Parts: sequence; structure tokens; C-alpha cells
Amino acid sequence: MTCLGKRPLILGLLVALACVLGSTQAGAQDYDLVKAASAGDLPHVKAQLASGADPNQVDSSEIKGWTALMAAAGKGRITIAEVLLRAC
Repeated sequence: MTCLGKRPLILGLLVALACVLGSTQAGAQDYDLVKAASAGDLPHVKAQLASGADPNQVDSSEIKGWTALMAAAGKGRITIAEVLLRAC
């Protein structure tokens, strides 16, 4: 097989890699939102929401299975919980 014959395979691998990297970055953003909500970091929560973080995304890292709202409510972060409720 020549290099030209491998072109579709290489292109497919590059597209798959881009999708994986994109989903990892989205997950990291949602994790940052959950972590910020848990820590009571209101400016960071607002910044994450403004940049498109999903307030309903379930975190899959340290605080497994929690949304940002659950993390905020669990720590008594009422103002952050209100901001997250308005963002839903």
C-alpha cells in the first residue's frame, strides 16, 4: 500500500484523536465547575458558566457522580447553588 492509500486511515485517526481530546477538555471544564462549587469559589463558578460549562454535567473524577449543584449544596454554598439553579 502506498502513502496515498493510507491517507483515509491517517485522516480517520486524526479525527478520532481530535474528538477524544475535545471530550477530555469538556470533562475537565465540568470538573473545574464542580470543584469550584464545592470550594465556594463564586468568581470561578461564574467564569466557568460564562465559558459554556454545563451545570448539569455529572462529574466523573474526584467527586464521583456529583453535579456542581450537589457539590455546592453539600457544602452549604447557598449563593453558588442559586447561581447554578439560574444557569440550568
